[in-house]
Amino acid sequence: MVEQAVNAIYALAKHPDDLCAGILRRKTKAVFVKQEPKDEPMNDGDISMEIESTPKPKPPPPNSASHGFDVLELSQLLFLAGHIASESCFIVPLCLRCSKETVYSQTNRSFGAM
Repeated sequence: MVEQAVNAIYALAKHPDDLCAGILRRKTKAVFVKQEPKDEPMNDGDISMEIESTPKPKPPPPNSASHGFDVLELSQLLFLAGHIASESCFIVPLCLRCSKETVYSQTNRSFGAM
């Protein structure tokens, strides 16, 4: 599904590299930046809540490595980055060809006007 989405971006977008850079940035943050869960406000009169709310170390998810990130999300990020890189390799020659054709047509028009 990601492969088809990246292919569609490169087929339809005017500046696919900018769009894909934003997607990669968001996915990278999702993999490597840990988000702390928000603490719920406690009742002042409830002592049992204070005892239960002492911080307990959370066991890592089953897919997490010793670094603390999810292996599945990391593999998705690497697949996404690789596919974007391969699509970029295909589009660069096309952009170069278009720019050369533009320069060639402009030089022919300027010499034809003389």
